[in-house]
Amino acid sequence: MLQYNFEDYKTSGTKVNYYYICKRKLWLFSKNICFEEENDRVIQGKVLHEKAYNKEKNKEVTVDENIKLDILNSKYIREIKLSSRMPESD
Repeated sequence: MLQYNFEDYKTSGTKVNYYYICKRKLWLFSKNICFEEENDRVIQGKVLHEKAYNKEKNKEVTVDENIKLDILNSKYIREIKLSSRMPESD
């Protein structure tokens, strides 16, 4: 019988997002190289995330110590974003 250590396969929502948007960005992120911290849109997104939906009971829910859900209720998982469109990168 095969034995697997599933801890070796854990990933984060950020890595999944970067995988679909830009493989290069994922590689840089996996090497702890990040250029976005001072980007205006990133800063706006952080402020929005802090201020939006303050009355929600289940805001910023952590799953399996690795994935963060912005809002979780009985029907939906919600993501707080500045825009509904998903940008693509090269």
